Amino acid sequence: MGKLMTDDPARVAAIYLKRALDKGNTDDLKEVVTGWSHTDSTKAAEWVAKHVDEPEMQSALLTELELSAARTNPESHADGLVARSDSPQNRQLAGLAASRWADKAPDKAAEWAAKIEDPELFKVAVMAISEMWLKQNSIEASKWIGGLPAGDARDQAVRKLIESIKATDPAAADEWRKTLANP
Repeated sequence: MGKLMTDDPARVAAIYLKRALDKGNTDDLKEVVTGWSHTDSTKAAEWVAKHVDEPEMQSALLTELELSAARTNPESHADGLVARSDSPQNRQLAGLAASRWADKAPDKAAEWAAKIEDPELFKVAVMAISEMWLKQNSIEASKWIGGLPAGDARDQAVRKLIESIKATDPAAADEWRKTLANP
């Protein structure tokens, strides 16, 4: 089915949709739609929205597409998730995108996070970026964390930093502890 998938992914998806409806198992359909999304995520999502009438199945497939996009192309997907940060699921997806992006380019992910206005989403993004950046370069991460605005997000990032350095630099961990707004 490889050539058919390349030539006509909508037809392949329709075949697997029929199988999913007949058998009640969406695993193969998820795989097809996710594979399609790697070449054209917009068309894959539009196809799901138009052709999958069962609400739970549609939601599961669209979530799978969001997860795939957040994993494979977090930079371009992150802003869309911010625009739809009205649900815990979208905040979680934004956190995944931030984490993946921070794994590749933490400074760019941090610039993106600084523009987030939703306090809950900001906290999710800061935690995801902090965790990744601290693993890569705790000094650069600590500079960024030190520049975060006071509040829950900064305190959580500072706690993550303290946890990261307390074994190797207890004095620095103690200094960071003193900067917590809510110790």
